[in-house]
Amino acid sequence: MSYRPLFHITPDRGWMNDPNGFSYFGGRYHLFAQHNPYDTCWGPMHWAHYVSEDLVLFSDAGIALYPDEPYKKPNGCFSGSAIEYEGGHLLMYTVSDEDSQRQALALSKDGVTYGDYPANPIIGRDELPEKYSLRDFRDPKLFYHEGYYYALIGGRHVLDGATLLLFRGLTPQTLSFYSEFYARPDAGEGMMECPDLVFFGETALLLYSPQFRPRDGKCSFQNVHSSVYVLGKVDFTSGKFIASSEEREFDKGFDFYAAQTLSHDGHVYLSAWNNMWDRDYPSSEEGYAGGLVLTREISLHGDEIRQKFVDALERYEEDFDFLPGDSLPSSCRLRLTLDVSRGGVLYIHDGLSLRFLPEERILEVKRERMEKSVHESDGSLSRVRYAPLKGNLADFRLDIVIDNSVIEMVLGEGEYTFSMTYFTYLPPRLLAAGPMMIKDSSCRALVKGGTD
Repeated sequence: MSYRPLFHITPDRGWMNDPNGFSYFGGRYHLFAQHNPYDTCWGPMHWAHYVSEDLVLFSDAGIALYPDEPYKKPNGCFSGSAIEYEGGHLLMYTVSDEDSQRQALALSKDGVTYGDYPANPIIGRDELPEKYSLRDFRDPKLFYHEGYYYALIGGRHVLDGATLLLFRGLTPQTLSFYSEFYARPDAGEGMMECPDLVFFGETALLLYSPQFRPRDGKCSFQNVHSSVYVLGKVDFTSGKFIASSEEREFDKGFDFYAAQTLSHDGHVYLSAWNNMWDRDYPSSEEGYAGGLVLTREISLHGDEIRQKFVDALERYEEDFDFLPGDSLPSSCRLRLTLDVSRGGVLYIHDGLSLRFLPEERILEVKRERMEKSVHESDGSLSRVRYAPLKGNLADFRLDIVIDNSVIEMVLGEGEYTFSMTYFTYLPPRLLAAGPMMIKDSSCRALVKGGTD
């Protein structure tokens, strides 16, 4: 038996964190991730490389970037992005030594083998104004707009305050400082890591991952670090982002960070790290730690983002007849319509419960009684999270993917998602308690070979 999921990207061995370089090139989807192949904890960063035809099943394409040059040592190749450039696949990423973080490029002609740009690093102290810290300067998002290449990079003022910085050039190799794109003086001691920018027509969606954001009420910023979006407009003349909404989290679960998007063929897709910093995960006993969420498609509805699993996931589903209380396949998809207007509890495992609190319009998720617990760095257990309930509670929808130790839920119409790990070798079971009613349900096994 194993905790390892069948469909979620995990490293064959070692450590994995943030997704990088989510892109389409050469007829395939490419997704990279931060990776330490030598240990199940963070270490010298490599870029693991995965490719897919359908955004569901990804195959391991090896390691694309190594910490093999003096300017990359000792910390290695941090997060970044990818675009198609002059017929090739161009990666832009951060390199980190003890005292500074700088930006570098690597190019591939075939989407398999990547070679570093000879003049690396291309952005360092000479290109970064003195008022910004070179020790906190990372995670470039490279994109093209109306004749210029831009790189959006997470930064920090020397005195205080997180900021996102914009660089511009006629080519990626000639990027220079352009503007302070978006600042959060109230961000506290952390940065806005892993910035991303995607457009829905004239509306811009700005993504980033704030560190150490204090908890706000019952449902917001419950993890040590978060992954959020802000809607607004981009003024490319001034290089400024003009926000039109507050920060909103993509996911309310225990295990979600560093979201990154891909825009392709009229669709916008999202990946993220399916773990969290400062935790000890039991999968390390099997030789690996960390992984990525299933690819999601995101869309804009008014002033909020909605998420769903990609349509191609249905190709891997196989009908499975069940009754409440039956053991379910260890990898399966549950679609439920519930009446939770009077409350109630839904169990997915004996120790994994979803309690609906209609008076507060809140969902309480508890994970308890795992065979191996997830511990935070202070030794406490990470046991409970909350998510808002929206829409008609008498006709509430849940779309749940269970993939061994990984569980992802789309709540309602996709206004929120909830990602987590749950470490047990026991099969999942679905049980309802209290006044809630299961109005409609389906369970389909997830089969890796597909079910055309």
